[in-house]
Amino acid sequence: MADVTTARRDAGGDRRDRAQFFAVAGLTLAIVFVVLVLLLNTAIFTQNLATRSAGSDGGEAIEFRATVVDAVGEVVEAENRRPHGDYAGVDDAVEAGIGEIDNRTSARFAGRGVAVGVENGSVATTAGTLVYQDEDGEFVYDDGEEETDWTLVEDADETRAFTLDFDADDLSETSAPEDDAFRVAFDDGGDERYVYAYRDGDDVVVAAADDPDAPPGDPVCAVEPNGDGAVTLDLTGERLVGADDADCDGLWPSMSGYDVRYERGDEAAGRYELTVAGEEGDRVAFDDEADAGVDAVPAAYDATVPVRYESADVRFETTVRVAPGEPDA
Repeated sequence: MADVTTARRDAGGDRRDRAQFFAVAGLTLAIVFVVLVLLLNTAIFTQNLATRSAGSDGGEAIEFRATVVDAVGEVVEAENRRPHGDYAGVDDAVEAGIGEIDNRTSARFAGRGVAVGVENGSVATTAGTLVYQDEDGEFVYDDGEEETDWTLVEDADETRAFTLDFDADDLSETSAPEDDAFRVAFDDGGDERYVYAYRDGDDVVVAAADDPDAPPGDPVCAVEPNGDGAVTLDLTGERLVGADDADCDGLWPSMSGYDVRYERGDEAAGRYELTVAGEEGDRVAFDDEADAGVDAVPAAYDATVPVRYESADVRFETTVRVAPGEPDA
């Protein structure tokens, strides 16, 4: 008869060994999980602490960037209005102006233990053209033979800071603007957009249409003139400013490769200006050498500038593109 006593004892021992193994393994895993949790909590705590510590500097870094954008925009617009004569002159002047921004901001922040930089040596500009009416008058092209319908700019892809300052009394008062009112026409060879300005009672009204022969839809915006009898239409900014401000949502067309024309320019008077991307010879559609009441000069359409902010807790570096008065995307 076989002896099974030893076998039963061996089987019982194996079960006990396996049980002990699983118990030890479970305890080991539990310890590992506890360590991982502690490490994770420590990492989260450290990150939150760093965020809290850098919160003030982080906000100041973003504010510094916004300040630089505003200051560079002012430099670009100021230098575009000065008679530099060519694109190299405009670029040199813009770079010098940004260098002055760098000097002033560096000195200002150095006292706080913060190093900042507006890297004027790495400035890049896009060639543009500033088109403007150099004195108050009707929006016509008059080189001895007056043209009331005429093209300012051709094949434009980017336009910014397009403003028209109207003398309200010189705008036509009409209930049929498609027949009588001054309008700015945009034409890309396929689509068209017409922006009207006219008077309706005490208000100056700006309205838009896609068909030159159809009445424009509901007025996009309307305001009364200011105390001087003037109203400014910020076309790219989609605002009308007079005694009050009005939003002109949806006014600016979404096009590329478009021409800009004035039609019935004798039904409006004042001044206007716009800046387009592209060199003068490629964009201007009129003889800017003629004494015709309108001029075009080399300009910087935009400026791209590296910006740096570095404190004990924050290092912030970025590149900003500045194009004052560009339509919102």
